[in-house]
Amino acid sequence: MGHMLSTLTNGTASHGASSGLATSPARAPRRAAAPAGVEIRPRRMHFDFEGTAKYWFAGEPFLTRFVEGLSMLFPEGERFFVEAVQHYRSAIADPELLRQIQAFAAQEGTHGAEHHKYNVRVAGKKAKGYEYVAGMLREDTTIAPIDRLAATVALEHFTAMLADEFLQDPIYASGMDPKHSELWLWHAVEETEHKAVAFDVYCAVGGGYVRRTTMMCRMTAGLILSAAYLMGDLLWNDRKDLRPEHAWAFVRWGFLSPGFFRKIVPSWLDFFRPGFHPWQKDNSNLIAAWKAARPGT
Repeated sequence: MGHMLSTLTNGTASHGASSGLATSPARAPRRAAAPAGVEIRPRRMHFDFEGTAKYWFAGEPFLTRFVEGLSMLFPEGERFFVEAVQHYRSAIADPELLRQIQAFAAQEGTHGAEHHKYNVRVAGKKAKGYEYVAGMLREDTTIAPIDRLAATVALEHFTAMLADEFLQDPIYASGMDPKHSELWLWHAVEETEHKAVAFDVYCAVGGGYVRRTTMMCRMTAGLILSAAYLMGDLLWNDRKDLRPEHAWAFVRWGFLSPGFFRKIVPSWLDFFRPGFHPWQKDNSNLIAAWKAARPGT
């Protein structure tokens, strides 16, 4: 599965934008400014999942294992993102973007560490193997730096649109055990805070429209297949508990009511607009609401 992700990443045209590190600082990109009050701020968090139910998401096996499967992608995925962005650090002239890169790396590093702890709790010794689904992509040295950055831009948009839908409708978090929802709400907020960083770096070093949109198609296929594989493998351990109505509950949740997967399609399509920028959708109110409910964050 990890090899498949690497294959999907390779093959993007490597001409036009540089395939390596720019040799001189790039001009600051024209970009939509983040809304006032949005700060990319790493937070030290503590999560305790003791005493929570086996199927902590609405009592449903498929929903629970789907979310846990996504978590398996984060530790190595976040490292991939940070490395892809920092490769171009010396090509960036804009001091504000440089500051954002540093904060982005700190947030993603914390996400990876917390999700690894979470994954070990879920899968024990098998967690490392699950995480390697994304790790194989990270270790594939045949992927050109600009393609790694384009993949990061695509996947960062994916995490941002998942976060946006999750934060917008309280029905998602309310269906989770509160101890688990706190992890996912925190992660969603920080993904929203830094949703434009990789995109702005990509623009600054000359990344183009065709590369980023082609990579979005490839990363979408890879992410769907990887998430399905991980969910399926986790569910294999639950096979004695599973009934057809559990699978139907997952389909209903994703496509009918509340329709999580259906509702993110417009955001996915928006990425293909030539003039797209992540902060053209101002959802900073979702960050503010989370912070207001947690003084000091």
